[in-house]
Amino acid sequence: MSDLVEARKSPGPLTTLIRKLDDRVDDKDEAVASVAKGVSASCSLEAASGAAASAESEEASDPDYEDPEVWLENRQQLYEHLTSPYPTAFGKDVSKADRELMESPPSTLTYGEIDFKSFSIALNKIRRVYGRPGVGTTPPEGIMQQPGGMFCDIGSGTGKPSVAAAVCHPFDLVAGIEILPGLYAISLQLAVRFEEQRSSMGAAGTATGVPEGPLAHNTRLAFACGDGCDFSVYDWRNADVCFANSTCFNDALMAKVAEAAESLKKGAFFITLTKKLPSTSFTVLYQKVFKMSWGGATVFIQQKLRDPTPSEPATKV
Repeated sequence: MSDLVEARKSPGPLTTLIRKLDDRVDDKDEAVASVAKGVSASCSLEAASGAAASAESEEASDPDYEDPEVWLENRQQLYEHLTSPYPTAFGKDVSKADRELMESPPSTLTYGEIDFKSFSIALNKIRRVYGRPGVGTTPPEGIMQQPGGMFCDIGSGTGKPSVAAAVCHPFDLVAGIEILPGLYAISLQLAVRFEEQRSSMGAAGTATGVPEGPLAHNTRLAFACGDGCDFSVYDWRNADVCFANSTCFNDALMAKVAEAAESLKKGAFFITLTKKLPSTSFTVLYQKVFKMSWGGATVFIQQKLRDPTPSEPATKV
């Protein structure tokens, strides 16, 4: 928060960009409430079972199976409403202003955004298939089978992937770490917007008996500014699902991310774009090319095969 406060003390190009949002956000907008109620009503987080070989085929015969188009449409409307004040072009401008303040900005900081549909498909693959108990190294209680758990975005930008994760599943904690202070400042604003809508929807859900859904759950969004691989900046070793928009990551940075990911618990998932983690501790369960803001990118869903080393245990945040 200190980065944002300092920026407002000394107005500059980046601060001017951020302040433009004040004219874009409609604090009295109630449209999201009806959308969120629809999401809550359609949200079904059944306890799943089955082996890896049959998990995919079981979906169609599952009596609690949610039509993927309906599942996607409801959540995409909510995501687009929450993130509408922060268009891709704005994020690029803030990122550019941040990098222009650096003496030699690395290409690894090139800005790009997820496509919600592509991202949600990857998360739903975990929820519907790979996160089921008994599949791969997934623990007996499963991952993304019930409300709860932790999601973390390494290099979170304006916070959009974190909001997408919170909309797709009612995690207890959704965290993001971003090294560029301007983008981090935007993510703080998006977190406030999400919390305002979540709180109002949670109260409405409780009062009307709407089934628990992504916004009715007490999901906490937390963002930190700094090196995403430094656990002193933010400790994400207890995450159930991690994500990195790694298309522009070089080999050195991918190795650094993989080294940090060694501390994740057995069964944890890590989603990367274009490049998979260079680690024998992870296996690729799924890969497919999807559309992103800059074009096509291969989405890799990887799962941790073994427990972390005793010297680096997974810890609660």
